[in-house]
Amino acid sequence: LALSENCFCMDIPMGCCGCMYAITVAGNLLTTGNVKRALLLIGDTALRMGSMKDKSRVPLFGDCGTAVALEYDETANDIVVDFHTHGKGYEALMTPHGGFRHPATPESFEYEDFGNGIVRAPIHTLINGMNVFSFAISRPPKSVEKFLADYNINRDTDIDYFLIHQANKMIVDRIVKKLKLPQEKVPYNLEEFGNLGGASIPSLMVTRLREQLISKETTLLMSSFGLGLTWGTMWMKTKKIIIPEIVNC
Repeated sequence: LALSENCFCMDIPMGCCGCMYAITVAGNLLTTGNVKRALLLIGDTALRMGSMKDKSRVPLFGDCGTAVALEYDETANDIVVDFHTHGKGYEALMTPHGGFRHPATPESFEYEDFGNGIVRAPIHTLINGMNVFSFAISRPPKSVEKFLADYNINRDTDIDYFLIHQANKMIVDRIVKKLKLPQEKVPYNLEEFGNLGGASIPSLMVTRLREQLISKETTLLMSSFGLGLTWGTMWMKTKKIIIPEIVNC
């Protein structure tokens, strides 16, 4: 990227919540005054992490990389965030082998047939579908409701768009229904890309809100959830921002 070597660089591997975590960390660095600009490279190659023989997982995911540039502006509105973590739920979405607890061995690459089209090895990411579904349609919506109440944010007048992590259509639909959100304020791009992990929300901005975000100030409420288990809510106002066309590889 031809950047200066005088850069503060860090890795934040937070999966589907990666975008909101990155904005929060970079935003806090920017507000100290020591950092003026930040470049967030947010992406996942989720297809490479799973078994291509796992029919419970392969159709859900896509690979994507995004770049978000932030610049300090003392006149800007605050970015309001709320995060939660349920560490005991880690087994619902994980890779069993390959870390320090279970280093990869020859057995880690041996496939096992679990039935119903699920064939994978311990080196592949697994999803406990029912546990993830139950988590995604319960905790994130409750947090959004509490967030709106705590910060006195009116969902009808104070928010232009609700950007919900594109896990799958069934989950997003249930969240929209639980929160009683107006459909015209909830963009989807699942029909084109599937679950893009941490790049999910930036990709929504590029593919569904590009003209809106380029032309005028916009108020967004974001909701993400994923591995950890983690989930969070973010409310922010954007000024007219620059968004290039999407690049298909």
